[in-house]
Amino acid sequence: MILTLCRSAIAFQKSAEPFLHKTLLNCFTNPMAFVNSIRCPLRLFEGEDGRDVNIPLALAARKAGKDCEIVNVTGNHQEMVSPSVKKLIEWFRQLK
Repeated sequence: MILTLCRSAIAFQKSAEPFLHKTLLNCFTNPMAFVNSIRCPLRLFEGEDGRDVNIPLALAARKAGKDCEIVNVTGNHQEMVSPSVKKLIEWFRQLK
């Protein structure tokens, strides 16, 4: 079914107006459209730059009964990568 949707999207993309193309692309790339499909624990890492982009997804996932947690780390979008990886490794070790 997903392959059929992707093929339809490609065919649609070739003939669609730019606005419609962006709308279709958004439905495939927006994680909010797939909250009910989450099947594993989800950890969303956020830096200190004040962009609370993960909050709506975390709230929707929790409302759907999914294991979802926001993890705050130091740094901005680029600086937060190393601390995020360290926290993720710690979390994986706890799962054993």
